[in-house]
Amino acid sequence: MFQKVLIVEDHQSANYSMQRTLEDLSIPNDIRNSVYYCDDALARIKKAIKEDQPYELLITDLSFVEDFPKQTIKDGVALIKAVKELQPDLKVMVFSTENRLSEAQVLFDELRIDAFVPKGRGDTQDLKLAIQTVYENKKYISVHLKKATRKFIFLMP
Repeated sequence: MFQKVLIVEDHQSANYSMQRTLEDLSIPNDIRNSVYYCDDALARIKKAIKEDQPYELLITDLSFVEDFPKQTIKDGVALIKAVKELQPDLKVMVFSTENRLSEAQVLFDELRIDAFVPKGRGDTQDLKLAIQTVYENKKYISVHLKKATRKFIFLMP
């Protein structure tokens, strides 16, 4: 199983929940591997690479509340892009309130993420399954993502 995972989540309760999920999977959990800001995450990744102890998995949200201190990297998409430039082989999992399959597919195609799990009911089990799947070098798309529905407009003559 993964030995070094970085969690990037600005909501304290969700951050804590992900740490507990890692513990449930017997993944070593060090509080320094959990951050609330994207800039901090990028700094941790750079430091880990420099120390020749790179992260194996990045779990990130997509949306972050702007507050103090001001951040250079303001969202998960920008973070993933920056991280992939530094460490292209880093496994990336998105854990977000975004819940549309179409959005997830764009991230898989354009940013080469490895998993997408929406936050919501049953998300802890979904997250565990995603981590195990990614560890096995497979992609994971949650079955809880909403599929786009087509709406047809009929115009009457």
